[in-house]
Amino acid sequence: AFDRSAIGEAERKKLENLADYLKKHSSYTLIIEGHTDKRGSMEYNRALSERRALAVKQYLTDLGIGAKRLETVPYGEEKPAVKNASMAEEYAKNRRAAFILEIPRN
Repeated sequence: AFDRSAIGEAERKKLENLADYLKKHSSYTLIIEGHTDKRGSMEYNRALSERRALAVKQYLTDLGIGAKRLETVPYGEEKPAVKNASMAEEYAKNRRAAFILEIPRN
């Protein structure tokens, strides 16, 4: 949601599925990237993206994933999913948490 870091009801099931997957693969780690749309100052957007990533991390830890397996990176508006967004639907796609799954090499 615009200017929010709370995890919406629709996203909770996705995170619960992710937590189940991580529980089955206990050696995997996860990078949680926080993102915002371009509205707002650079500093504000960086802080908001950090709050978004931390909210996801907290939700996953509450579901039993060890905090040491989760890293957060706040990108603010730096890596938009939709470049040159100008419509509400495009802005919404840029407000997100994205994931990088790290699988250990043998």
